[in-house]
Amino acid sequence: MISLTPFMLCAASALSLIAMASPAQASLNDQFRCQPVGDGEHLVIFDAFDQNKATVQYQVQSENAPDAGPVVTPLRAKYNYPESGARYEGGDYILLTTNSTAVLIYGADSDQPGHTECTFVGGEPEDGAGEATPDAAGGPIALDVPARSWGGKLRAGPGMDFAQTGSLQEGENVTLIENTGVMMNGFNWFKIRRAKGQEGYKWGGILCSNARQVAGLYDQCME
Repeated sequence: MISLTPFMLCAASALSLIAMASPAQASLNDQFRCQPVGDGEHLVIFDAFDQNKATVQYQVQSENAPDAGPVVTPLRAKYNYPESGARYEGGDYILLTTNSTAVLIYGADSDQPGHTECTFVGGEPEDGAGEATPDAAGGPIALDVPARSWGGKLRAGPGMDFAQTGSLQEGENVTLIENTGVMMNGFNWFKIRRAKGQEGYKWGGILCSNARQVAGLYDQCME
């Protein structure tokens, strides 16, 4: 079991101070985006079927880095209390969440751990108002591209304000049928079709294409 060092206790204290200014409880079926660490970024994705499971996806953003997908590390909740927060552990990560903010501790098993602050996706979208916004590039674009989902919710429209119509499994194959032109946190919302024919809308930040690179999507899938 991972134990907190004095450094990590400071990070936990920082989280409690941040949370005091953020009273709204975040949904544990969505994502936290973390502040960059060096040339990389962390995205924490919670399992739509089990709120005690999550993954950390670390992606190097440097132009000189090899063209590879994110490094994915599974997390499991050590405790999870809706009113006071949760702690997840996995690999060398510890995630402490409270309300719409979180602290991700990396290198927890090393001699030099660090931490980064994370914000619930939807808290700081492109327009700063908590909503998805139309992409300046234009309207919807028809597609027919095989893709894969990293889990999460299927919605009735292109945005987190629309009702949930289903939940996707991690690694589930889907077909991109339209780029809606609606952007949130740097990625577009896509209309997709599941293998059994159900259609709905999915945020491109947790989708990858099985074929060519698609604008507004996170990346191409790695085999």
